[in-house]
Amino acid sequence: MKSKNNNKKIILFILIFLLLVGVFLAVFLVYKKINNKPNPTKEISQQSTATNTENSNKANTVNTPVNSNSSTLQTPTITKSSGNNGSVPVNVLINFVCNSQPNTTCQLILIDGSKKITLEEKPVIDNGRGQFFASWDWKSIAGNWQVFVRAKNQQGNTADSIKQSLVVE
Repeated sequence: MKSKNNNKKIILFILIFLLLVGVFLAVFLVYKKINNKPNPTKEISQQSTATNTENSNKANTVNTPVNSNSSTLQTPTITKSSGNNGSVPVNVLINFVCNSQPNTTCQLILIDGSKKITLEEKPVIDNGRGQFFASWDWKSIAGNWQVFVRAKNQQGNTADSIKQSLVVE
């Protein structure tokens, strides 16, 4: 009689353990899927950093654009490192990447109502694997921002990316 109760307890313990392992695995996979966003700048060193203060936005650039013979300009895309699935706290460093074509420059623009922050126009560089981008780091300021990048070619033609929302609280 005692061994039947012990066997039932062992089976119950094993079932509870397997249930807990299953729940942990499910939570882990959901977390990994949510936080597994590609970062095109992860494998390369950043060329410059831009941080904002109350009075100015400054950036240091390293490369200069090459002359372009093409007047056609494709729509650039923007990627941001934070704020894709909810709000971002104030004073967090956010990385923005403009993906565009060779021989262009990009500029990051953030708008919140009448407030507008424009970070320095930067040359789009090649990472050596056929990806062309410019990047900025921005220290977040409270607001409900619309963020986009503006690409410009050597002929002066411009194209804006689709605007993305960024809530900073």
